[in-house]
Amino acid sequence: MATTPVRTTSDLLRGLYRPYALAAADAFARAGLIQRDELIDYIGRLKGYRWIVQARGLAVLVDGRAESPGESWQRLRIHDAGLPPPDLQVEVALPDGSLRRLDLAYPELLIGSEYDGTIFHSHVDDVAHDVERRRELTEIYGWRWVNGTRARIFGPDPSFEIELGELLGIPPLLPRRWGGR
Repeated sequence: MATTPVRTTSDLLRGLYRPYALAAADAFARAGLIQRDELIDYIGRLKGYRWIVQARGLAVLVDGRAESPGESWQRLRIHDAGLPPPDLQVEVALPDGSLRRLDLAYPELLIGSEYDGTIFHSHVDDVAHDVERRRELTEIYGWRWVNGTRARIFGPDPSFEIELGELLGIPPLLPRRWGGR
């Protein structure tokens, strides 16, 4: 017997480690299998279920625009630090008409935040491309950057939140705790 996508997503939000739970739910939304409002409504009817508080807290953060687990993890870290949510997949037009798309951004403040995962951002050519792309946006428009990696997002170092908070002019809530449910 199979469960519905909304039920499956609810179970994942309740049962997985918070960052992985949000990434899974974002993927369901990105695939068009669930709608956030439908998920929130479904979870809202569940009373007394184990770890339902975690599911309720995460359901409101689900966003199908996230294109990778790293983007979801990074958004959760931003949320947990009490910082405002960034826009996702922000397009920036260059003077020649070409577009650059940023994972996470605060366009009105010209702050970009991208997740540099190991698979697509660790080879020397990938790193050079990332540096050049960000340099271009910084030189043309004044964009500033706070980027994440697995070590920065999952590690105990709060520098990610501190740097982003400084650019936003908002002190982050520290320390971040991703343990438990």
